[in-house]
Amino acid sequence: FVPLLLPVQRLPWQGTRRYSNQQFPKITTHYTVVSRETDPRWKGVNMERFADETDVVVVGGGPAGLAAAIRLKQLAEAGGKELRVCVVEKAAEIGGHILSGACIDPVALNELIPDWKEKGAPLNTPVTKDKFSYLTQSSRIPIPILP
Repeated sequence: FVPLLLPVQRLPWQGTRRYSNQQFPKITTHYTVVSRETDPRWKGVNMERFADETDVVVVGGGPAGLAAAIRLKQLAEAGGKELRVCVVEKAAEIGGHILSGACIDPVALNELIPDWKEKGAPLNTPVTKDKFSYLTQSSRIPIPILP
């Protein structure tokens, strides 16, 4: 076996897309590279620092972070204590990075907040059936395979 070596034309990596000669702008939001005062994407965004005092800070507004914050408040209320809990989330809104497919099993929600339906939680489409399949390149095989 003798490997065949073909000549490869290499393009400069810096400032070009791979396999393309077209230039594209360097995109970054890091303030040391492009000042936020001159970057149009930051126009109108309030960049003032905010200071607040809290008893507990929960990092992450996903299911676990929200459950922790809610349960802490419930326990504090049951114990007659004032507790300030702050949830810090990097997304624009709480739970913005959840990749669950927007389907939740309400069992944990029923345990955590029994009256969530009466409070108007925006969960308006109940699941009535489900399917599980193995996807191939050209078809779908239902699982479990029934005789």
